Amino acid sequence: MRKKKLPVISIVGRLNVGKSTLFNRLIGKRDAIVKDIPGVTRDRKSGILKIGNYKFELIDTGGLGLNESNPIEELVKKQTERAIEESDLILFVVDAREGVVSIEEEIAIWLKKSNKPVIVIANKIDEEALKNNVYEFYSLGFDKIIGISAEHNRGIGQLLEQILEILKSKIRDIEIEEPEIKVAIVGRPNCGKSSLVNCILKEERVLVSEIPGTTRDSIDTIFKWQKTNICLIDTAGIRKRAKVKDKLEKLSVIFAIKSIERSDVVILMIDSTEGIGELEAKIGGIIKEKKKSSIIVWNKWDLVKNDANLQRIYLDYTIKRLHHIGYSPIVTISAKSGLRIGKLLNTVLEVYKRYTQRVSIKKLNKVVSEAITHHTPPLQSTRRPYKIYYSSQIGIKPPTFLLLTNSRETLHFSYQRYLENKLREAFDFRGTPIILKFKKKGKDK
Repeated sequence: MRKKKLPVISIVGRLNVGKSTLFNRLIGKRDAIVKDIPGVTRDRKSGILKIGNYKFELIDTGGLGLNESNPIEELVKKQTERAIEESDLILFVVDAREGVVSIEEEIAIWLKKSNKPVIVIANKIDEEALKNNVYEFYSLGFDKIIGISAEHNRGIGQLLEQILEILKSKIRDIEIEEPEIKVAIVGRPNCGKSSLVNCILKEERVLVSEIPGTTRDSIDTIFKWQKTNICLIDTAGIRKRAKVKDKLEKLSVIFAIKSIERSDVVILMIDSTEGIGELEAKIGGIIKEKKKSSIIVWNKWDLVKNDANLQRIYLDYTIKRLHHIGYSPIVTISAKSGLRIGKLLNTVLEVYKRYTQRVSIKKLNKVVSEAITHHTPPLQSTRRPYKIYYSSQIGIKPPTFLLLTNSRETLHFSYQRYLENKLREAFDFRGTPIILKFKKKGKDK
């Protein structure tokens, strides 16, 4: 969470002029999906632009079509309006190869009404012969126009100088507090992920639409809950492979998986009106594979009959269908009405606490010793008894334990699961996987 509000810079423009490429160039990451397909960026996406010791919040907005009869374009326009309202500077990106088009004249009129400083960025000047194309854009009525190639890093230095010059009165050399917990929200398209983000933030920070697949990129937003900084990662809906029809959707799946990889806690959201299918089971498998802590969330619970017996059926059904992450807490919510959102956020804090928990070596060895006494390990292939001499915790995220044994053989998976369950019961490892590693005591001969 920011100690003070950073100066805000928004990137706006029509479809496919290179806004996301410029965004990635300025923040120094391949953070937004960049494809030569109009309309890839739909939500507004923010990152930190660093120029020397100075920091700015940079916002990448969706491509403007200004066709308000199209529901997605209407949502994009609303998001862009909100970004402009918050901005201290606007970077109006145009395509130098195509020249001024009519929609850019409309956007220019719109931006002038905001009374915010504007730099026109004539992008895609990839070769020297295109430099003179910049002058055509003075017809839009702005004083500051810079020719660049975001793809090839031409003119970026001049742009950064202009940003510092315009925002010199707002520059603050301030530090950014890193989020303590990163939470990825995953699930099938249209299950309510973006609605949950908006409900938590109490603002329409990301698009909410009844049209499946609205979010194609991963959106990061930082907020504070119970004095803890949390970064919410709203991901594109993961579709079944057969329904991933084009490269863009495949990229969305990849970004969703990457969001899981860089998270601490994963919220697997399920639509209560749809239930758990193969897709949710597959996502659960990814969460398990990536060794992330997790919470299973049934959304749209306000549409389910409020019956204790029915809720028990749902609980049993969840554990059966998502058995590989059966250690996950289950929370029923309504992102639309706000039902039990506070409980969900408290569960996030609790799960993260368990994900980073360290246990006493003395208590750990006591639990393992009692487990072995109650149920001895199976014999080795040599018919010798399998012995566990000593246990220690060697890591967190997830909790990882090393057990010294008398053999190089690996314990049968069923006995490993037995030990894992004993540790889970003893130390309340709700929501987190547990990793057990075995090592033969002494030197191998």
